[in-house]
Order: sequence, then C-alpha cells, then structure tokens
Amino acid sequence: MYKILIVEDNSIITDFLINVISELYPKWSVYNADSYKKAIDIAMNQDIDLFILDYELNKDNLTENGFNLGIELKNIPKYKNTPMVFETSYPNHIFSIINELHCIYYLIKPYEKADIQHMLNKILNYNNLEKRFSIKDSFGINSYINDNDIIYVNTNRHTLEIFTTANSFLCMNYSLAQLIKESDILIQCHKSYAINPKFITNLDKTTYTVTLQFNDKVFSIPIGRKYKETLLRKMD
Repeated sequence: MYKILIVEDNSIITDFLINVISELYPKWSVYNADSYKKAIDIAMNQDIDLFILDYELNKDNLTENGFNLGIELKNIPKYKNTPMVFETSYPNHIFSIINELHCIYYLIKPYEKADIQHMLNKILNYNNLEKRFSIKDSFGINSYINDNDIIYVNTNRHTLEIFTTANSFLCMNYSLAQLIKESDILIQCHKSYAINPKFITNLDKTTYTVTLQFNDKVFSIPIGRKYKETLLRKMD
C-alpha cells in the first residue's frame, strides 16, 4: 500500500487528483491537506511515499508555500529521499524547485489526466515506488525494501522476519497475509513462510522443502501440505 500526500488549497484540484490517482492505482492511500500545518501533521503521523505540493499554497501567507514546505519535509530524516512533485501556475518557479529541492517532475496548471498518469509513470520508473515496502521495526525505525530483493519471509508471534539480498529485518507493521497480498512476487509455501520464486534452486516433493539460494547463502524452507499444489502451479 503506497501513500501519497497532496497539499493543495483548491478543493477542485484536490478532488481531481484524488479521483485520477484512485482510478489508476486503487490500492494506494491518498491523503490531502489544504494547509502547511496540516501537511506537516500528516507527514509526521504517516509514512508518505510521494508528495504532490502546490507551490502557491497560501496566498495570504507567502512564507507558507509549497517550496518552503518541501524544504521542511526534506529536513525530516525519513523524507530525505522521498520524491516530490510540484504544481504551479508560474513556469518561472520551475528552476528553483528543480535546483533546490531536486524534484523530478512538475505539473503546470491547468493539467489533465494524461499529465498525471505520465507523472506517476515517471515517478514509478525513477524510484521503483510500485515495488517498495516501508518496514517499521520494533524500535519504530523505518526501512524501505524493494519487493524483488526479498528472498523469503518468516512470521513468528505477530512479528515478521524479512530476509533480503542485503540484510534481514524485523517488521512490526505488516502481517504475512498483508505482505503477500500487496506483493507482486511473494508466494506462500507454508502457514509461516512466503518465498520469492526467483531464488528457488530445488523443490523436494518427498521431504516437503524448498531450497533458496542467493550467492553463497542457502536456505531450506518447509512447504505446508495445503500449499504444495498452489506452489507448483505458480512455478509452472
């Protein structure tokens, strides 16, 4: 589930953005804020994957604009590398937002559905957003994991242990069922395990085990009897 925060004080534009994004990506969560303060509150209480910010946010208080909001958000450690898209009615703002905030896309008002779709495609290709999970550990620290880098997942007493090509993580904000549902890759092979089939090197139908390997690391994972046929079908 990917989270987008739209910060825009024009409700018509906000509704248009929400409708288009929800139509294209119905599983995504879209939040909206019509003020600088509300945007910060949402950002602090959620883990946002993409910001869409109105450059001319507050006409009555020019310091509370999208540019300054972007700077403040970038100073929050978890959003240091989070992509930002800016909306503006004035093309002369583009230079500052690209150079100062390194935004990778901007929308010139008025824009259409095709512009939003093009923007989202570029963001997805740039940051692999569609394959990324925000994992929160027992200390409340967030890590971002790409779907394709997960080797296998094991659940034990409401805690997930996720083994990836780089490291292993204890995860407190996903259940095994939820992770499998949102992943395009993982296959459940046991009530407590899910695996990435690209790492399979052997499947033993007599001992009900599957062997996974990444470089010199080898993992032997049990196969539950009720999952055997499903696993075999998905591997065909």
